[in-house]
Amino acid sequence: KNVNDLSAGDCFQDPGADEVSSVDTVDCDEAHEYEVAGSVRLQGDEGEYPTLEAIFEEAELRCLGLFIEYTGITDEESPYFPSTFVPTREAWDDGDRTALCTVVSVDAAGNLTRSVGSASGG
Repeated sequence: KNVNDLSAGDCFQDPGADEVSSVDTVDCDEAHEYEVAGSVRLQGDEGEYPTLEAIFEEAELRCLGLFIEYTGITDEESPYFPSTFVPTREAWDDGDRTALCTVVSVDAAGNLTRSVGSASGG
């Protein structure tokens, strides 16, 4: 499924790449790495691509609210963590300003782990 067609409640496996345009979705009752909490439109102007750091900073701040709304608890209280996918420079140049807000589980070392069931509680 194209990442721009994903919506809250969609679950998918780790795409295993830095640049992702589509993912394999799975039922959330199956083991999965990512669950979509929603998406946000980034505020970047229609001009040049901002720095990747600036894009991630805005996406992470804006996605945190969706994470809390979706899970029903703050990231400090949750066994889950917010994560984001942001547009590449090429996608940005084509007008894509959408950041995908996701929910993930990680182990003590910070590595992605698989979840079974939905993180939705909000």
